[in-house]
Amino acid sequence: MIRLEFRRLFRTTAVRTSLWYASLYILLAGAALGTYHWATSRYVDAQLYAGLHDEFVDLRNTAAAQGFTALSREVSSRSRAGSQDGRYYLLTDAQGRKVAGNLARWPRERDDQVRLDETVHTAWIDDDMYPNVADEDEFWPVIGKRFDDGSILLLTRSVAQADEMQLFSIYALSGLLLIIVLLALAMGVFMGRTILLRIDKITATAETIIRGDLSRRVSLSGRDDEFDELSTRLNHMLDRIEQLMQGMRDVTDNVAHDLRRPLARLRNRLDVILLGERRGAEYRQTIEESLRDTEELMTSFNAILQIAQAEAGTLRVKMQSVDLATIAAQGVEFYLPLAQQRGQALSLHTAAGVCVRGNSDLLSQALGNLLENAIKYSPRGARLEVRVEADAASARIGVSDQGPGIPVADRERVLQRFTRLDQARSSPGNGLGLSLVNAIARLHGAHLVFADNCPGLVVTVVFPRRDDGPDRKRPLAPENQIPPPRSEQAGRPGAATTRNSDLSTTTRP
Repeated sequence: MIRLEFRRLFRTTAVRTSLWYASLYILLAGAALGTYHWATSRYVDAQLYAGLHDEFVDLRNTAAAQGFTALSREVSSRSRAGSQDGRYYLLTDAQGRKVAGNLARWPRERDDQVRLDETVHTAWIDDDMYPNVADEDEFWPVIGKRFDDGSILLLTRSVAQADEMQLFSIYALSGLLLIIVLLALAMGVFMGRTILLRIDKITATAETIIRGDLSRRVSLSGRDDEFDELSTRLNHMLDRIEQLMQGMRDVTDNVAHDLRRPLARLRNRLDVILLGERRGAEYRQTIEESLRDTEELMTSFNAILQIAQAEAGTLRVKMQSVDLATIAAQGVEFYLPLAQQRGQALSLHTAAGVCVRGNSDLLSQALGNLLENAIKYSPRGARLEVRVEADAASARIGVSDQGPGIPVADRERVLQRFTRLDQARSSPGNGLGLSLVNAIARLHGAHLVFADNCPGLVVTVVFPRRDDGPDRKRPLAPENQIPPPRSEQAGRPGAATTRNSDLSTTTRP
């Protein structure tokens, strides 16, 4: 387990955030407990005042019904019992002399606070006014009345019991608040430490990767929480980075292997031509051969750049609704003379209105690469076919040939740059055609599907079906009549490419 220093723990954002939430929780809990204490204190006071008022009303009614003598007896009786539970009484005659009660005298200090208006209010009660209690001068609730004969009745009640109850409530709530504070702080530290442990695992993995071990991945806790989700995303990113790094190493190796030959030819040819005097025709021939090698190099590098841009999503192209049937017809029209020259039959099968959202130039380039591969690797007399289909789930454009095909085990590998099977090493090419087709397909949200043609290969670009065109489920049209070939100066379909067979000699054996 990763050991954490205490000071480092409290410097982390995770713990600070947890402690902020804990502090907020403490404030809310303190406010709630304070409100509870205030409400209970008000309730106790209200009960105390109501009880004092009810007892006063009872004595007042006794005086009204039975007279002063009965009131005196009742006050004396209640005084004897009231001294035990903090109830005090005072009944004086018209001259102010004490007649009954357990209060020693009338309050002398702040007499103006003792209002004889039959309402409960507070007055200052000295500790010498009641027996057996010392040093408890304080405000007590009082209620009094001056009768018609001049006599005065005063009732008061000790707040000691209520104070004890409120003091107990304060202690209890303070203890509860302290427990809440400790638990909240402990929870904040625990949560922060737990989060920090998870972050440290990610950090440790990142440090290992920085040191060069790209195979390391962030471990998952199995709880399927947000950290597992983040770790999963990071692992996917690391998988992609490792794949790109491996691809970069492969590209470097393949570039060194496949581009070394034209560079060596170019160097040797120039060295030879400089060894002695040559005729003008020899210089011209050398320059033309050097230009062909240079064009081969530029074609390869342009293809690499275009593949990289397409895979990175930085290739700036205008997307619009494109009819695959039109793309297929233009491609077949352009490559038909080449197929006829090699004694091959090229046919087209399309469904009407198969539209996808894409770039017509790039799609034409991808189809041209597939057609060049099919023509190049199929024997004389082979039947080649371009097919456009659609259903509710997808739109498809594919090219089938009758060449040697690609083994199932190599179909993933041939999509990598500069990958050429052993059988194709003897033919011109650089192993970038299918990589470019795959990059263009991914740029359009599509993917490549390989299938056996028995004999030969079927390569299909499968697009996710969208509502970009007419009816999705039109049946296949019968085999279309191929239009007459264009002029040789017409150019390959798609402004982004030129007719260069080397660009499409990719991974076919």
